[in-house]
Amino acid sequence: MSKANEIRIENDYKPTKKGIEFHSSNNFIKVLVGGYGSGKTRMAVEELLQLLLENQGMRIGVFRKTMQSLNDTTLHEFLGMLPDEVGDFNKNNNTFTSINGSECIFRGLDKPSKMKSLNLAAVIIDEADEITREDFNTLLSRVRQKRKDGQDYPYVIILILNPVEETHWIYELCTKEHQKYDKQGGLLELHLSSYDNKENLPDDYIPNLEATLSADEIKMMINGEWGRINRGMGVYSDAFSLQLHVKDIPYKPGMMIIRGWDFGVKRPACVVCIKDTYGRKNIYREILGRDEYLDHFAPRVLQMCDGLFGKNYPTIDYCDPRGHDRNDTGRTSVDVLNEFGVYPIGERGMRAYVDPGIRMVRSELQTLVAGQPKLTVSPEAKIVINAMNGGYVYDDRGEVVKDGYFDHLMDAYRYVAYQDSTNDAVKDAIRTRSQKKRVIRNAHTGY
Repeated sequence: MSKANEIRIENDYKPTKKGIEFHSSNNFIKVLVGGYGSGKTRMAVEELLQLLLENQGMRIGVFRKTMQSLNDTTLHEFLGMLPDEVGDFNKNNNTFTSINGSECIFRGLDKPSKMKSLNLAAVIIDEADEITREDFNTLLSRVRQKRKDGQDYPYVIILILNPVEETHWIYELCTKEHQKYDKQGGLLELHLSSYDNKENLPDDYIPNLEATLSADEIKMMINGEWGRINRGMGVYSDAFSLQLHVKDIPYKPGMMIIRGWDFGVKRPACVVCIKDTYGRKNIYREILGRDEYLDHFAPRVLQMCDGLFGKNYPTIDYCDPRGHDRNDTGRTSVDVLNEFGVYPIGERGMRAYVDPGIRMVRSELQTLVAGQPKLTVSPEAKIVINAMNGGYVYDDRGEVVKDGYFDHLMDAYRYVAYQDSTNDAVKDAIRTRSQKKRVIRNAHTGY
């Protein structure tokens, strides 16, 4: 563009220290984790503007989980920050075309089939915590546009999100999987606090927010840290202590391996425990499936156990009593496990024993044996830790919340706690004579 045709753009944007780090970074993936008013959206828009103007012909996609949510908020926020003289927006195809021919398309992810033909050099995902890992992988595969001369554009994927729990896939991406992107340019993880953007906020904005938020909410939504917001009274939170109960206890050959299974296609779950000679149990590992049949889930559990403990290890399996219910094919979940050489103990008539089972778990947490709680949790079992630390809650009626997440692993361990108890007198006391049923035993181990 000649000097005669140059357009001067007035921009009052003043990046913060973290903003300067963000804009100067050449990382392939940039993750902006920020609380309220932290300036993360403005940073992303300024990056978008820079990419559009510095890379003629570049195609950028801005995405959100649904087209409706994108139209309601994201589209207005982005267009409101882009200077009018930079380009024009076509409402018919939701495409912004810059003065140098670069394009930015705005799309929802509610129609995955339309993503397959996209050819992009950059992707920006607003409210990225709403999308699935599959959505992310699909967009990742679309970053492939070449310049006309065959050279690469500066490829980048930007995720904008509020802080999420440590069980979310984005947390795993940032903390455990970031090294896999090193060859492509690496991953930058930036946490933005409301205080980082204080100069651009009203004087009373942050104090007014802090007055209405809990300590957990302040940590996440103002400080921009990973965490969890507890809602409702925790089932185990008054009996569980991170300092006391989270223990990295090494497995020693000869320890009993105890597994608890909770069935269901949506979220099959299994807790893997180790038990020492004192009778103390450690929830050593956890597996929580998603939309997965037991035929596929069970081999994953067994493969993990073989990797941890070798091929020959003493095992007891306990399961959801509904594992004896037959499906349309006439098979039960217990039948499926039997096919893989797993013979679980599932006590019939136990379905009404939620509260007694919870009391047994609480008792294990509160009982010391040789100076250590009878029940501890490995740092590797992060979902269990979050559940016991307040994520697994009662509702206003005093009923355990079936949240479709924490409850499955909590149920899996409750089967272990109830059925592995050596105090048969306690079991007899909480079962009425009419409810007392036959125990299904493992004929292969004698347990």
